[in-house]
Amino acid sequence: VGFTNLQAQFIFQKALGTSSADAPVDFMITYDSNYLVLGDVNASSPSPNGLYLSKLDTAGTILWEKLYDTIGGVPIYVNNTFCETTNFDIIVGAKYNFSGVEEGWVIKFDANGDTLSYLHDSVLLGNNVTKVLQAPDGNLLALIDKDGATSLVKLDNNFNQLARIDSILPQNKGIEVVNNKIYYLKNC
Repeated sequence: VGFTNLQAQFIFQKALGTSSADAPVDFMITYDSNYLVLGDVNASSPSPNGLYLSKLDTAGTILWEKLYDTIGGVPIYVNNTFCETTNFDIIVGAKYNFSGVEEGWVIKFDANGDTLSYLHDSVLLGNNVTKVLQAPDGNLLALIDKDGATSLVKLDNNFNQLARIDSILPQNKGIEVVNNKIYYLKNC
């Protein structure tokens, strides 16, 4: 990860992860003005993939980093998206693939990267959670793929479904929340 100022001077750059096969997924500036990094881990044991989370301060010092090969005994396959809620929880959207079965995942971590709760469910979360955001009312929004179709699911903070729009066509390209409005980009 590397950060620059407006004059394009590097402020810091730092190698993160567990091996050269790890891959960055995304980063964000947290509510406490630090940096949070999400990555895919390509470890060999106990599972072929995993989740990497780290928090860095503005000078690039690693405040904490965590590696999760499994959550609840289930291997994590692909990490797609994450967000921070206003109460500093971290929500990750991912995919689980075990013996050819794909299920969407949502995982909640506290501000120190410790697992609070999780849900993997092919009915509620389809085959893959591609985006998670905090909704204007404090609940969660998740874009999911289910057998090639896109759905938008609204969840409470315990991952219970509040609302759902299924089979959005044409397929989505993204969703964002700005000034309490939900913007949805469709592929036309």
